Amino acid sequence: MRSLPPALIYKYLTRRSYCTLTLILLFIIYYEINVSNIKNVYEVDYTIKVSNISKIDNRTNKPAREDLDDLRYVLLWSDSEQPPFKDFGTGRSVFEEKNCSWTNCYVTNDRNILSDYTEFDAVVFNGPSLSYLRSTNNMPRRRSSHQKYIFFSIESAANYPVCTDHWNGYFNWTWSYRLDSDIVWSYFVITNASGHVIAPNREVRWEKDPGLDYVKSLGEDLKARLRGKRKAVAWYVSNCDTASLREVLAKDLQEYMRIFQLRLVTFGECGRQYCPLFAMEQCLEDMGKDYFFYFAFENALSVDYVTEKVLHALNHDTVPVVFGGANYSRFLPPDSYIDAATLGPKKVVEKMAAAIKNREEYERYFWWRGGVGGMYRVRAANIHPETDPVCSLCAALNSPATRNISIYKEFDRWWTPETSCQDVIKSHLH
Repeated sequence: MRSLPPALIYKYLTRRSYCTLTLILLFIIYYEINVSNIKNVYEVDYTIKVSNISKIDNRTNKPAREDLDDLRYVLLWSDSEQPPFKDFGTGRSVFEEKNCSWTNCYVTNDRNILSDYTEFDAVVFNGPSLSYLRSTNNMPRRRSSHQKYIFFSIESAANYPVCTDHWNGYFNWTWSYRLDSDIVWSYFVITNASGHVIAPNREVRWEKDPGLDYVKSLGEDLKARLRGKRKAVAWYVSNCDTASLREVLAKDLQEYMRIFQLRLVTFGECGRQYCPLFAMEQCLEDMGKDYFFYFAFENALSVDYVTEKVLHALNHDTVPVVFGGANYSRFLPPDSYIDAATLGPKKVVEKMAAAIKNREEYERYFWWRGGVGGMYRVRAANIHPETDPVCSLCAALNSPATRNISIYKEFDRWWTPETSCQDVIKSHLH
């Protein structure tokens, strides 16, 4: 075989190397162009996704983009005009106005504010609306595993019972007056001298030293106010026909009161004395000056159902005569009230008559206000962020509890006492 001349071999190799280098350079250029295009496409897609959320008309009161990642979205599925939903407004304002510790919760009844209602962190259902929502088929058809479906009610279970198993396994959390709710809606709290909340609570340890005379340490202004009272009992009531039959109890009490020449004065729609709603606070102030006792009778007998009626008495230097389905030792200091449900009409009137006759005995009902600075204090729950039930919702949605899986498998048994459903046609209820 004849060998090629060296010059020809060099020329061949040079030409081949040139082609190889050219191919390599073309590949590099092609790669850079495509990577750049891929990057640009990704950035464009990302920008589109962001712009879909962030470009929002300010007039809609929808959240700004910088807040989205940290917001907890709360959808009010029920009619937002129902109390207390109507006081929540839209957005974060209700939490900001209350100075809540957590204000990153966004409340709305707009199911379309997000791309899908399954993206909301919590969906709240108002208990009294359950029957209507179900009968009109106005319920969510999908839900996400991260969502908390919350049953909410400040109305008693006796007045709005759940008598079917339809809602079993439906709700993740409960938000109500019941002390075993996930979020408790309290009307008032009792704090100790240090400001720590003592009650209401399922387990309460009241401090009262039997060896101390707390009455002696009551302020002179309070004593003078208590000794200026001249009338027996006041009652503010506008619902005259109730599930608890409190109106029947009031009549029975009056029968015994006549024996001791004590008089009940009833204000409101069910009485002869008129007090308009806008003047309620002034009426309560006048009551505190004149009356020894106040009937704090609930309209229904449900577990833990204690409303602001008790606060009307305690905030105005009057002893409450309570009637309800609650264990009042979880709510009020011992010996600060008279429990009509446990004593019965005759003993209730006897205790009232004895206290009115003996002023020192009457003052003992206020022992919890004695001591340096007072042993205990009472206030409305919603005047302080730490105990405000609305603030509690946002705090719960920011707590580790959101990562827990919870479900009320037997919701009907938890919410409704069996006696509430005995005489009810189930098909007409929730």
